This record gives sequence, C-alpha cells and structure tokens, in this order.
Amino acid sequence: MTPLFYDTAYRLKSEWDKLLDSSAAGVQVEIEMHEWTMKLTLDTVGRAIFGHDFHTLEGNNFTIEEALRIFNTTTPSKLGMLAYVASIFVPWVGNLPTKRNRLFKNLSDSARLILDGMLHEKEREKDNSVRVEKGQKSEKSLIEFLIDAETNSSGLLSAERKEEIVTQMKAILIAGSDPPGLIIVWSLIELARHPEIQARIRAEINSSHGVELDWNRLQSSCPFLDAFISEVLRLRPSVGETPRVTNEDDILLLKEPIKDASGRLTEKIYLPKGTKVIVPNHFLNVDPEIWGPDAAVFNPDRWLNDPLMKLEKSVDDSSASAKGRLWTFGEGPRVCVGKAFAMTQLKIVLAILLHEFSFDLPEGRETLIDLHYSLVARPKVRGRAGANIPLLVSRAR
Repeated sequence: MTPLFYDTAYRLKSEWDKLLDSSAAGVQVEIEMHEWTMKLTLDTVGRAIFGHDFHTLEGNNFTIEEALRIFNTTTPSKLGMLAYVASIFVPWVGNLPTKRNRLFKNLSDSARLILDGMLHEKEREKDNSVRVEKGQKSEKSLIEFLIDAETNSSGLLSAERKEEIVTQMKAILIAGSDPPGLIIVWSLIELARHPEIQARIRAEINSSHGVELDWNRLQSSCPFLDAFISEVLRLRPSVGETPRVTNEDDILLLKEPIKDASGRLTEKIYLPKGTKVIVPNHFLNVDPEIWGPDAAVFNPDRWLNDPLMKLEKSVDDSSASAKGRLWTFGEGPRVCVGKAFAMTQLKIVLAILLHEFSFDLPEGRETLIDLHYSLVARPKVRGRAGANIPLLVSRAR
C-alpha cells in the first residue's frame, strides 16, 4: 500500500502548493489542518482499502466527509457526554436520542450509504474481464477479498453476509480515517511548537540527495523521525482508554498491593468472566513510574538516549518491557489491526510535508491549545470555535 500512501500525500502537497501560489504574499498561507487531514485520510482509506477514489482532496464532497466535519464543529452537551460514558457500562444508553448519539447515527448512515454503493459496484465488477475493461489494476481491494470470502458456492452474496461486510467496512472507514488524521494533526502541532525538532527531522530526511523520500531509507536511516512519531503517539493517543471484556475467569496479579473495598491489602484481583475492564492507555503512556519524572514532557530524544528503550521486551525484564511499550494502539491479541497501516501512512506523510513545507502556529510556539470533544478529543486553538487548528504553512526553509 505504500505507493498509494505516497501518491495521496503528494496530492495533498499539490493542493497546498496551489494555496501558496494563489495567496496574496505567495510566501505563507493559513491552512486549517483538521479539514485537510480528513480529506487525506479519507482518500487514502478509499483507495487502499476499498479500491475507490473519493477525490476529496480535489474538492469532491461526500456525505461521510460532511458527517465527520459536523463532529469538528459541534460541541456535545454535558448530558450527551454523560450518556456516552454511561453507555460503556450500560449499552442501551447508547440508543437514547441525545445530540451526540444522533451525530453518531448520521455518521453511521453516511458510511453505510457510501459502502452499499461501493459493494454493489464491486459485485458488478467481480468478473476480471470487467475490471480489465475499465482499466483497473488486477490487485484486489480488501472489500473484494471479503466479497469473495462470503460468496456462496452459487456465486451469490446473501443479505446476511452483505450486512456483515457493510458493518465491517463502516467500522474500517471511520476508524481508518479519523484517528490517523488526528495523529497527523498532533504531529504538525508539535513540529510547529518545536521548530528545532522540525529542522532536525527535515535535515535527517534530506541527508541523502536524490533518495531522501525512498521508503527503504525512511525505514532504516531516520531514527529521529521514528523517535518523534513514537513521542507523539505516547503523549497524544487518539483514544484515551480501551474497553475490554474478560472471556473467561481470570486473576490479575498486581505489581504492588492495593487496598480492596473492605480496606484489606491484596496483591491480586479476581475477574469473573464477563467483567468489563477499561485499560487507561493515556495514563500508562505518561506514568512517571515507567517514564520517569519528565513523563509529561515532549522529548523525542528519550527514545534514542534511554538504554531501556533499546532492550528486547521480555517477561524477565519488567523495566525494559514497560519502557518503550506504547498503549496507543492497545496491546496483545486485540491490538489495533490498523497499527501498521497508520504508522506507515504517518511516516510517509510527515516526510513529504516536511520536505516541502515549514509549519508555524498562528500565535507563535506559545499558542494555547485546548481540546474539543467530539468523535474523539481533538486539539483546537484556544478561543476558536469548534475543532479549529490553523497552521501557518510556508515553503520549507
């Protein structure tokens, strides 16, 4: 999928070039980041996962984009936020007609509308001869693999199987576009906050003339870019916690004893089958006992200078195991299936954008950033309406 990541990132670069060329000064332009990263990730997911080009970067409008944009501009009510938290423990609360739940339904319906049409088109083009006739590549998209897997011996896709595919694709479309776009925005904010880090990464990716953006070199010769990405993911996870349910009776052994409800010290917690557990991703990523007294400080060099980061993770070395472990994507067998997809896209996008552009915050590096709570918590410039992050973009210097 890396060629698609490169191509879509260069499309974004081309659109920003047009904005700079058409600006009055022609030197610097203010660009709203949430808007453009949403277009970038939607186009990437559409092409890489569905074999469908939305062309949102070029100005095409889709209902899913409009639905996601509403989350950027709408502030949820206190009742809506309370209902959202309660729905984790009491599922039926998620069906109450709160403003937030209505927005979720709108987003869900928009995704279904697109995917129903795409699924119908893919079924129609399932014959290889049709695909070749239309000039399409022979490689199958993920949705085509799912259609093949769910088609019965008669070559038909039952209504039940179709519903299952649409449901899965809806989740992939939303999860594959919104959280990765948010991580890109946070990365650009941190680059604008730390111009010295921005310059250092730019120098690293430009160090080999002629092949500076080659994927193999980005993988092998850009340790500081990797460190920067790890630090953004550590401090700015798209999802602050991960809900889980125990599939069987279990016992959680504690590193240090705690007091139970009766006031007695215990070194283990019994978890019956069906127990709902919330893993606090954000807390684990900034726990001073794991990361040290500067756990809340943005410092990419911690990934290069701390010897524990370089040790192999092992059960026998709890310090090495905890240090360097990011909970941003979850852990274990249920780790986010899109982790590699998101990490690869992020590295390519940042390399291309830093090669071409410089980024500054509208009020300098001390610009105050707040959070706008919508589908996920989004950064916003303090005082701006909705999730609004305008950055000043100029040619790379």
